[in-house]
This record gives sequence, C-alpha cells and structure tokens, in this order.
Amino acid sequence: MANGNGQGRPEDHILPPPAADTGATEMIIKAEGGKVIVRYREPRLWVAMDPQNAVQIGKGLIDCAASCG
Repeated sequence: MANGNGQGRPEDHILPPPAADTGATEMIIKAEGGKVIVRYREPRLWVAMDPQNAVQIGKGLIDCAASCG
C-alpha cells in the first residue's frame, strides 16, 4: 500500500502521484465497542493499494463488522 504523509498542499493528494509510493503502511482493523476501528501508525491523507490488498482489507472490515453484531 502507498500512503499520503501530509506533506505538500492538500490538493496535491487528491489523487496520489505515481512517484509518491513510500512503501508499506502499517494499519490495524479491529472491532471495539460495537464499532469497526481502522488505525494507522502515522497520519495519512490518502492510502493507495493494489487489488489484493484491497480485498484483504475489505474482508477484514467485513469480519470486524460481523463481530460487532
């Protein structure tokens, strides 16, 4: 996954420029207090991912939502 680290103007990060990929982004998806929580290690303006990561994240969100009831 790529990420936006908040540097530059906000309008520069509406769509990530191809050269902006800074590598992996650490994140957690969990169910807590009846809510699905997505937390990143560092602040992000945007996150780009390949299709396989998108599917993994989607499945994680669905699993957490199901466990919330």
